[in-house]
Amino acid sequence: MKESLVKAREYFSDRRRTVTFVGVGLAFLVTGIVVAALLSSPRGDLVAHSGPTPTPAASVSPSPSPAPAAITLRPGEIVATIAGDALPIYANPGDTQSAQVLDKWSAAAFQPLTVIAIDSTEVDGATWLNVKVPVQPNGSTGWIRESDVTISSTTVQIHIYLDERELDVLDGDEVLISHTVAIGTEATPTPLGVYSVTDRLEYPNPNHAYGSFALGLSGFSEVLDSFQGAPPQLAIHGTDQPNLIGARVSNGCIRLPNDVVVAVAEYAQLGTPVIVHQSRATEA
Repeated sequence: MKESLVKAREYFSDRRRTVTFVGVGLAFLVTGIVVAALLSSPRGDLVAHSGPTPTPAASVSPSPSPAPAAITLRPGEIVATIAGDALPIYANPGDTQSAQVLDKWSAAAFQPLTVIAIDSTEVDGATWLNVKVPVQPNGSTGWIRESDVTISSTTVQIHIYLDERELDVLDGDEVLISHTVAIGTEATPTPLGVYSVTDRLEYPNPNHAYGSFALGLSGFSEVLDSFQGAPPQLAIHGTDQPNLIGARVSNGCIRLPNDVVVAVAEYAQLGTPVIVHQSRATEA
């Protein structure tokens, strides 16, 4: 098992901006965001303002995830960032009536909505993208018009292996980082799936449940309906309890030591794919 950073690299491009909260509680109050927007752990896995955060009760009737959609594009091959004030989502390519409309900003950090495409097609000369929609239930997909977004691409992927409790950051076939992680408990497991980074939150003071950095993901707990009144959003984040790394202790989030999560964040821009596998043996 590799327990060290494999490669160092220049800090990420300034094309996408990191949001730094000088005072966590103040920033969330000013923006009106409930701190629970990034989920879970027995102590919180949510940014705690003060004192312990109670573990929420599991839902008795969680929403089932839809069957996984076929993926014909490599995750990260097409990263789509909203270009306007809202992003219409359509049930089928070529539809004129949207099925839902997503806001311009991510829920946790007010960063531009960014999604990954799994397929594309042409309708009447226009390009349509089938994207992973960052809503509950996990696995939700929909079609967007390419003209509504700006397109980029990334070769970086984050892979998480639950049985081994390990995380790898890859750039193509090159392993950049590999490290042991803490994962969800048996009652609040980390759900399998293909997700992407939707929020980047840096914390100058690491002495709280999130540690130095949190990467909000497009996935959600599949056993919690909410966390302190907000959607139970998954995250990869640091910790103020590094002794628990390697254990099943969270409500679904992935925990790393603070120095490692900061290194991971250098590579993990908005839209970076995050793939949660059961084990290395079952990796597709």
